[in-house]
Amino acid sequence: MVSAPGKAIVAGEYAVLVGAPAISMALDSRAIVRIEAAKDEFHIVRTPGYADGEWRFRVSADGKLEWQDRHPELELIEAAWTSAVNGDPDPLAISVDTTAFTDQESGQKFGLGSSAAATTALVVALCQCCEQTAEPGALAYQAHASLQRGLGSGIDIATSLNGGVIEYRMHENVVAAHHSWPDNLLYRVIWSGHSADTPSHLRRLDTGSPTDRNWLPFIAAAENVAVKWAGADAAGMVESIRAYTATLHRFSAAQALGIFAGGHNEIYRLAYGRDVVYKPCGSGGGDIGIVLGTNSNSISSFCEAAGEHGFVELPVELDLNGVKVSGREQR
Repeated sequence: MVSAPGKAIVAGEYAVLVGAPAISMALDSRAIVRIEAAKDEFHIVRTPGYADGEWRFRVSADGKLEWQDRHPELELIEAAWTSAVNGDPDPLAISVDTTAFTDQESGQKFGLGSSAAATTALVVALCQCCEQTAEPGALAYQAHASLQRGLGSGIDIATSLNGGVIEYRMHENVVAAHHSWPDNLLYRVIWSGHSADTPSHLRRLDTGSPTDRNWLPFIAAAENVAVKWAGADAAGMVESIRAYTATLHRFSAAQALGIFAGGHNEIYRLAYGRDVVYKPCGSGGGDIGIVLGTNSNSISSFCEAAGEHGFVELPVELDLNGVKVSGREQR
């Protein structure tokens, strides 16, 4: 059994694509992968939290998955298998459980990075089962890049692998720093009530030249958050994230990205005049946002007001652990 955490990007979304740092926190909603020997002639896949059912496949001589049943979109399974498995092992029964990432009433995803968490957990589990000698983290990046058609920065995978709070720079392809979370920096994660389509946002993005007038202040604001975070000053972090979010708002308008659509703009304005800061996380246009501050009463009051606008507080917290392996049978 292998599990991996979800994530919320605190600052640096989009800017990370042109070399700026991004701050991401792991959340204790976990994708859980279980693999055991299948009592069948086929490999078997189950995906609770995504689709109910059971689907079987064989592996062709050229390594392609040959599905025996009609199935929902299972590209994640194919990308992870192709990256992590050499040859065709004895039949496996694979469960990829992302229930923790989905609203049980509506079936909508929260936007906590379920595909990256599931990809990370599945790649690591397959490497364990199939005695893969390559580094699982590198294979997880490879699988997720394939799944996203090369879009994205890899920060989701980095967060699932490492846990905690990380500073990530895409062009260095490494976690630049591991940060602590200051005791007096308070936060809540709230959900807009509907999912966003991250790939469509990324396809609309015009990276152009990172030296143009849209990108320069945006990159500088992301850099400032990273500097403040390294200083571990909660009040300074809140103000740097407030400035970053205002810059993100202007950047979204200039690029017509709609990051603050889906109700986020109303919640962003709700923070005006309060001693909290609110920002959408990730691509925006739905999914989650985070409110930060240093006063618990202010945070609670803000969340109550956001609830009147249809936003829902999620019972998630910072997860200090990254991908975890347990329960492997000794042979």
